[in-house]
Amino acid sequence: MKNLLKHEYFKHVLPIIIVGCCIPLVVNIDKGRTLGVYMVVSVFCTATYWLGTVGIMNMARNIYPRHDQTFKRISYQLAWGLLYIFAAFWVNQWGIYMAFHVWCADYWDDFKVPLFISIFIGTIYECMYLLEHLTNSIAETERLKRENIQSELDSLKNQVNPHFLFNSLNTLASLIEEEPKTAVAYVQELSQVYRYILQSKDQELTTLREEIKFIKAYLFLVKMRFGENIKTQIHISDDFLEKQIPPLTLQILVENAIKHNVISAAKPLDIDIFIEGGQLVVRNKFQKKTTMVDSNKVGLRNIANRYKLIASENIEVLQNALYFTVMLPLLGGEE
Repeated sequence: MKNLLKHEYFKHVLPIIIVGCCIPLVVNIDKGRTLGVYMVVSVFCTATYWLGTVGIMNMARNIYPRHDQTFKRISYQLAWGLLYIFAAFWVNQWGIYMAFHVWCADYWDDFKVPLFISIFIGTIYECMYLLEHLTNSIAETERLKRENIQSELDSLKNQVNPHFLFNSLNTLASLIEEEPKTAVAYVQELSQVYRYILQSKDQELTTLREEIKFIKAYLFLVKMRFGENIKTQIHISDDFLEKQIPPLTLQILVENAIKHNVISAAKPLDIDIFIEGGQLVVRNKFQKKTTMVDSNKVGLRNIANRYKLIASENIEVLQNALYFTVMLPLLGGEE
């Protein structure tokens, strides 16, 4: 019984019975037979038209399954559907004649009923098929988009790991001899940075509190390398610390600022992180390097894509002669 209920065609039984019973009520039939007899005959004929049409549609879907084959699929359904309905109509008429000795008086008038059933069923099921295709296509696009964004983020993390670790170990080596106490603090901050990178691997969002804690540890390591040539200010009210942003957002922006700007005693790089208009703002002094720096803007694009994917929000990037500014929406959390 359970296997019967799961059968592809069983789900059509109730609609067939309903439509088959309704046809004698709306079609003018007066051939000396009771309504009950016509309902039984109507249900049987409706079943042959309905199930045959569904079978042809299933064959068409198997032959032309793709969205770009819609025209071919519909053409196949129309051609074979009309041929089947015409043949089934005459077979049913012959069966009715043999059973009740009644022959149709108006072929076209009687043929309109199975034709309507076929067109009605074909239209509904093709629309359902196209809607299913569209839904699956959207889901697949979202899946690929997520995978692409995650791949970009993993690539950015991998860039942090080898280069940053190499520079960090060089700095640590010099500190061990000259400033042992500072070296201990450096190791602690370095471990915190890499712990956060590992923990955020599978997270879509993190609290601003955790991100600020991470970026302070990251900036501690950066300043050990650049000294007073990098100046940072972080002004975040406690009211916003439970708000959320995609993890590593601040690190990507700070790293971009370091990569693309001159950093020297004569031109120290200022980086400010603060709240303005309910948004998180990361602003650095714009002092572009004269030497060419490879830039495919993967970092900014990744941040923008993650905001769109996670929250349908847009980041804002502003640049003038003095500053390069990125404004980030704050998501969720409690104020």
